[in-house]
Amino acid sequence: GRVWATEAIQLQEEARDTSGLLGSYRIGGILAHIQGDQLEGMRLWERGYVLSVAYSSVVEQANFLQNLAIAYRGLDMQPEALASNLEALRLREDNQLGRIGPVLNNLGAYYSNKGDFETALQYHERNLAILKETEDTRRLAMSLANVGNCYFKLGQEETALQHVEEAIELVKATRWLREWSHSLYVYSQIRLAQQRPAEALQQAQASLDIAQQLEYTQGIYLAKEILYEAHKAMGHLQEALQYHEEYVTLKDSLASRETEKLALRQRYEEQARLDSLGNVKERQLQDSRLEASIRQRKQQTLFWGIGLFLSVVAGSIIFNRLRLTRMQRNIIRQQKDEVELAYKELDRKNQEILSSINYAKRIQGAILPKENRLHGLLGDYFIYYQPKDIVAGDFFWLQQQGGKTMIAVADCTGHGVPGAMVSVVCHNCLNRAVREFGLTDPAAILNKTREMVLAELTEAKEDLADGMDIALCVIEGSTLQFAGAYNSVCVLREGKEWPGLVAPESDIRFREHQDTQMLEIKGNRFPLGKFPTQKPFETRTVHLHPGDMLYLFTDGFSDQFGGQKNRKYNSARFRELLFSLHTLPPTLQLNGLKKEFMDWKGDFMQIDDVCVLGFKV
Repeated sequence: GRVWATEAIQLQEEARDTSGLLGSYRIGGILAHIQGDQLEGMRLWERGYVLSVAYSSVVEQANFLQNLAIAYRGLDMQPEALASNLEALRLREDNQLGRIGPVLNNLGAYYSNKGDFETALQYHERNLAILKETEDTRRLAMSLANVGNCYFKLGQEETALQHVEEAIELVKATRWLREWSHSLYVYSQIRLAQQRPAEALQQAQASLDIAQQLEYTQGIYLAKEILYEAHKAMGHLQEALQYHEEYVTLKDSLASRETEKLALRQRYEEQARLDSLGNVKERQLQDSRLEASIRQRKQQTLFWGIGLFLSVVAGSIIFNRLRLTRMQRNIIRQQKDEVELAYKELDRKNQEILSSINYAKRIQGAILPKENRLHGLLGDYFIYYQPKDIVAGDFFWLQQQGGKTMIAVADCTGHGVPGAMVSVVCHNCLNRAVREFGLTDPAAILNKTREMVLAELTEAKEDLADGMDIALCVIEGSTLQFAGAYNSVCVLREGKEWPGLVAPESDIRFREHQDTQMLEIKGNRFPLGKFPTQKPFETRTVHLHPGDMLYLFTDGFSDQFGGQKNRKYNSARFRELLFSLHTLPPTLQLNGLKKEFMDWKGDFMQIDDVCVLGFKV
């Protein structure tokens, strides 16, 4: 199977068959894991994930992330497993892909292992609600046992028992032995905590019998721990001692597995380091030395073997060996020179690529509004623009037409060089919608921009699904018109009502904090780009007061992972931050946003471009 998968990958890479290659990476990784080669499986899945991101295959991204999360967890790489599960969940929920149950179960298991049973319970109960609508009794039983275990750890023992007893009844009927053993273990754990050791003993013994039948080491270990505690509580000291000794022996065995897991993780990290671009020269030099060393050992073995059996020709063999060694040294020296030359060529090409990207940054900077123009049209303002890479997919846009000021913040598909290329197309189409077609209504601008963006992208041979999320405001006097694709605008006002509000109530959300009100106008729930249903954008209108503070932003700030538990910053926390900063001068608001973002991100990697624009009416 693996030979077939390897050959398929080679053929599909040559043919540039992206769809087939994604499938081969996934299947090849599964086969490698089944045959015990975890590192090769992870390597194939990581390559598949990178390819799926490059080709915007959201379904495959979620699939590869789930596989990688399981692999990372198997090597005790918990931060990587958590990040992969959270991103897989986000992709499946945002794109309505379904099949979120396994991801929820993995997240519940992660937080249970961390001891955060409240968070674990949230994920397990979501999974349980989904499974109750299916006929998957095996996973339903395991989910009931997991929920029961969380309630037990949180001190709600009766609720825990109800869930575990329901799980036991299910597995008795379906004969899913592993799930039965686990459910009985959780039940015995609860009874032991309730100081009912006889019942705990009975259920733990049943769990042990099933685990031994399955040769399920972890289940045997857990059951014997309960049997030891139950016998000790009942005064059966000889039986308690016996189970304690067996429990300790199993614990040592599991510890040795952890050592093997650590060694495998170190091999993975070392391989990842050698696979990085910055270590190309070191890897090639090491490969050359290793090959020369292998050849040298083979020749030495041959020399001594011939010397033992053919002592008569020993002198001749020694002479030939010395000559061969000199030849090998020349070959190694030549290979070293070739590697150094290749490294220099690679470094030169890297410098050329970096120069091109920096030049692209200057081009992108040239199309963004300049500081004096922003100040002239917006007055007191700030802009927090933090690309993830040298160039960005986020951009901000400013125009004036017929006494109307138009300001927008947009998030194009991707980031880095691909995102920057899409942003130039979208920026140009926005300009054309205003300058060439004379449009000033925000919905009309977005409708015309979408028409032109789709026309530009569909000229390519490949069917591209690129586009952008955007928030667009048109201000004339005290009137604000707004239209958006997914993105919103927030208006903060000190202690005043909102007379003359013209907008559907479902698109408006009010928040209050002390004497401050926040009005959030939501954009339409579809992107500016290719989408199954092409609905027209809608304009919302509100009246502004002097002193109102307006904010437009992309999702890069709220989606950033960080903090003590490596979680998303999230939208609710971001809006609380705006409440706390809005009364400050714009310069101080900018400093506050920068400090909050960097403090939250800490040592974690920035995951997306960030763009936040604020100005005072």
